[in-house]
Amino acid sequence: MDIKSWLLGCIALGFCSSALSGVFKDEVDRASGSRSVGWMAVPKKDGDFTLSTFAFFPEGARAPTAYILDLLTWSKGAGLGDCRRSYWLLDGHPVGEEFRYSVTHAETELIEHFSLSTDRQTVERFANAKKIEFIVCNSKSEVTGADHGGLRRVLTTTEVHQPDQEQNED
Repeated sequence: MDIKSWLLGCIALGFCSSALSGVFKDEVDRASGSRSVGWMAVPKKDGDFTLSTFAFFPEGARAPTAYILDLLTWSKGAGLGDCRRSYWLLDGHPVGEEFRYSVTHAETELIEHFSLSTDRQTVERFANAKKIEFIVCNSKSEVTGADHGGLRRVLTTTEVHQPDQEQNED
């Protein structure tokens, strides 16, 4: 099941109580052989935000080829309207990367995302920050400890360890 389908079902059908606090998954697709590692969280109430983190490995790869940071909110009303930009601060310093806005309609809810497809170094910057803040529609908020911990867990799980090199003795 893809991420958007999971979120749509989760919010529209209301069966995701465990995902409200966040779910960590490390799975290999049996058909394609690709691997995905992710922290997925759904906001508890209309207008709240969560940050999910994903890493994707093609079949046989030792390291992810892509990471995605996804700020998610949902609403039963008009949503964010014309506010389609987010601004980010790591320990009070602006982040240069621009997150892409998208919206999905599910029954009576709007699911809105600000997503960044990025590399490991950028995710490490987010993980190493003591405080991750974002501004959407002139409203400033902070990434929760659980979502920050989930981001770090994805990073730790996807760390590539170099095999020990044998020492030659003469």
